[in-house]
Amino acid sequence: MPGEIESAQAIVPASPPAAVFPDDDPDSFRQGYLNTAPQGIDARYAWTKNGGDGVNGSIVDVEWDWLLEHPDLAAASITPVNPPLEVADFDKAHGTSVLGEIFMVDNNIGGVGIATKSRGRVSQIKRGRPDGVLEAIFAAINAMEFGEIMLIEVQVGGTSGQGESRWYPVEIYDRYYNALRLATALGITVVEAGGNGGADLDAPIFVDSGFARSILNRNHPDFRDSGAIMVGGSTSAVPHRRVAGDSGGATNYGNRIDVYSWFENIFTTSIDGNGYTSGFNGTSGASPIVTGAAAVMQSIVQANLGFKLTPLQVRRLIGISGTSTFDPAFDKLGTQPNLRGIIDGQYLNLPPDLYVRDAVGDDGNPRSGAVTYTSPDIIVRQTQSANPAAQFGAGSGTENSDALSQPIRPGQSHFIYIRARNRGAAAAQEAFADVYWTRASTVLTPETWQRIGRATFPAAVPTANVLTVSNVLRWQAPTDATDPVFIAVAGSREDPAPLTPPESSSASDLSRFFRQNNNVAGRSVQAATLVRAEEQGSNVFTSRFAVQGAANANTRFSLKSRGQLPLRARVVLRAPLDLTRALGIPLRPGARAKGAGAADIPLHPLAVTDIGEGVLAQGFSAECELVVEVPQVELLDEGIYSFIISQEVEGEEVGRITFLFTN
Repeated sequence: MPGEIESAQAIVPASPPAAVFPDDDPDSFRQGYLNTAPQGIDARYAWTKNGGDGVNGSIVDVEWDWLLEHPDLAAASITPVNPPLEVADFDKAHGTSVLGEIFMVDNNIGGVGIATKSRGRVSQIKRGRPDGVLEAIFAAINAMEFGEIMLIEVQVGGTSGQGESRWYPVEIYDRYYNALRLATALGITVVEAGGNGGADLDAPIFVDSGFARSILNRNHPDFRDSGAIMVGGSTSAVPHRRVAGDSGGATNYGNRIDVYSWFENIFTTSIDGNGYTSGFNGTSGASPIVTGAAAVMQSIVQANLGFKLTPLQVRRLIGISGTSTFDPAFDKLGTQPNLRGIIDGQYLNLPPDLYVRDAVGDDGNPRSGAVTYTSPDIIVRQTQSANPAAQFGAGSGTENSDALSQPIRPGQSHFIYIRARNRGAAAAQEAFADVYWTRASTVLTPETWQRIGRATFPAAVPTANVLTVSNVLRWQAPTDATDPVFIAVAGSREDPAPLTPPESSSASDLSRFFRQNNNVAGRSVQAATLVRAEEQGSNVFTSRFAVQGAANANTRFSLKSRGQLPLRARVVLRAPLDLTRALGIPLRPGARAKGAGAADIPLHPLAVTDIGEGVLAQGFSAECELVVEVPQVELLDEGIYSFIISQEVEGEEVGRITFLFTN
């Protein structure tokens, strides 16, 4: 695990009147996993802290069935995200036991859940579907928000590099890996059962390509990271040891396993006998313990600091101060969470929260509504600043200016600066921003992003929202970098940069990635000075950009424009005919542009224009050109004008380009 976090001023979580009273739950003494380390995760200690009952947590369990009416679960008001629930009685016991570990109600029967006050929901894997597991994961993603936790209670069959059939975590298959990576990219913490295959996950596994690859070995070039917290299982007895044996009865292990907990003898709810069992087991039993710990952590942070941890922060912190197994080098299970160690070590009070604004007024909270991609904190200049902090930083007078960037000159050198703030409780050490560029487009699909490099900060980014400017990042603009868009993904040692979404993400999910992650920002602004054309008495501007289809499927889009130009300005969208046909754009007589295959579509300079709506094929891309002509007499001194082209899915804006004009 990473090293110690530097000290900082922080408030230790208060010890309010006890929020959980386990003593009147007659079977809580059977829940050894609640006890102090090394036996358990010390949930009992966390319950004495503000937020330690999980009241600010939210969890969705993905599996087949549950008995939500169980007497020790009914008052938890657990609901499905994809109703109605189908009956799958042979799986009901499993799901009921999983939920009990987390949500058993603090009443006077049975036991008590680790995060008993957290919000609980379930996403059911429907039988008879082409891929019920994938559908259930996406149903959960679509219902969840930043900071919530998804529990994957599924394992899949696979083949080891030695030809042995084993049970593996779901992410060995591309479709599940991409779904989990998308979830973590959107700010959802994923807890994934590591599987009961008794397999060394460091070794090669046959994957979708038909080749054996070491995709779960962090030290191998084939490794790929979904961002999920992967859970292994140990003996319940102390010292904890890896549960070994044949596939189906033993935990998987390896350096991909982040944390572990009990694989056996777990007391929880059941549908059998008296409604409880002391025999729930497997990584299916270990994963809810870890999930409960994660929910408690998120709840304490929310209660004391007012924000939620990112998925990678949760993964980093959940094993700090944890309990090692008897033989860590042999067991390869990571550590068991120790909530007392995490709380008393003040790790939950000291995370930085680095953010880059997506627009002026952005305060670092997850955003609702459209993403404007007008970040004032991505600054691209034609000349290098002699003193970036004085010119662009706190006290410069330019803190809220979104017009600091200059037009791009293809083939020429440019100088990039990233600004960031930190609203967390500790300085952001070793802060950075990875910067990308792509051709101007209405949808910023990740496969088109081209990495420029990493902008580092000259010192730790301090707390209290002090606007801090990075060191310069030099960029030689390629000759084809006309009208580029820029993306910044920031991070620090204790606030890791988020994983980017998979290339198969939908347009809506890409927009959500920018909206939900406060350390991700885009600048899709084409800055230009209107150039006077003397012979016409007008100022003319042209810019090329692409209208994109989604990368994952044929998708119905609408295209709109909104102008803030002088009324007598003339605006034309020059679009290829395959786009006009796809979006049902009616063409007026004489609309054909010079040259075959394109048409000129007039747009209103000072109002909204519904350009068209229709289905764009998967991977569709159409090169368009915007032409703006403004009569000289219409221009005001020091005037700033804008024009926006935006793309929507079912009324939700998923991308835009802003054209910003000065004279």
